[in-house]
Amino acid sequence: MRTAIRQYLLSIAAIYARFGARIYAPPAPQGIAHPFITISRVYGASGLNHAGISGRADEVWQIDVYAATRVDADAGAESVRQALAGFVGDMFGQTVYYCAMTISRDFTEDEGDHSQDAEYRVSMEFQTVRAESGENRVTTTTTTTTTTTTTT
Repeated sequence: MRTAIRQYLLSIAAIYARFGARIYAPPAPQGIAHPFITISRVYGASGLNHAGISGRADEVWQIDVYAATRVDADAGAESVRQALAGFVGDMFGQTVYYCAMTISRDFTEDEGDHSQDAEYRVSMEFQTVRAESGENRVTTTTTTTTTTTTTT
């Protein structure tokens, strides 16, 4: 799913114009230019129902936008929020049933000396529900019973 989120974000013109291809699984490369995005899975679990595994995965993804200024961090985060919040459908091979931003936080990180080299970050969490793939995929077996009656 991380790859699908990355590909989806890269496919949005406004996001690509702002970040280029600078969307990473943490950690981002040392010395990378601002702004950039990291995508981390906070948690994930197979969905369950009374019959067992439901075939849906419930996950929370943390998407962090890093920038050299607070204004750029906020603008970048807003473009990501607009792209993902409410998304339903095919996301580069992943069937997404639900995507919502559940929390957003602001951070300022500096070298401890409060220099001009501060880094601004907006950290957002998105809950997703998607079709699960792989060995946990639910398969349905249909059994048909035929009754034959003969009369003489």
